[in-house]
Amino acid sequence: MALPCHVQLEAHGLVGEDDGSMAWHKTALSLLVAGRRVTADVMCDAYSSRTTVRVDRDGIGMDAPTAQVLLTKVYDIAGAAMQWASCDAGEAFFDLENVIRQMFYRSAAKKLIRQIRFDACGGVLQSPTAGGIK
Repeated sequence: MALPCHVQLEAHGLVGEDDGSMAWHKTALSLLVAGRRVTADVMCDAYSSRTTVRVDRDGIGMDAPTAQVLLTKVYDIAGAAMQWASCDAGEAFFDLENVIRQMFYRSAAKKLIRQIRFDACGGVLQSPTAGGIK
């Protein structure tokens, strides 16, 4: 039972002015999992490495703290996977379910995974064995 996801990152460079104590860099993040898209802007301070996330669109319907924590981790994983690329944009693919199970307590992880798999259009749980694979 996995949740394969596709992450796209696009660096937008320095936001504001580098005053010697803070220099915020903006990266657009797009996460696609189970047919749902979450987009966010990730701001990272070059001096302190402090990271903040502002969610633009949440196709999953996560609460704000969960979205912040999960998207920060997704940003870290995707950034590490694409580190070898010397361009301003890239993509990564990995199992989001494994990441969720490692980050959250068991009950919270199960709830979030179920929420991602639940199809809001028809109210049907998306089975990991959908498509006839047993």
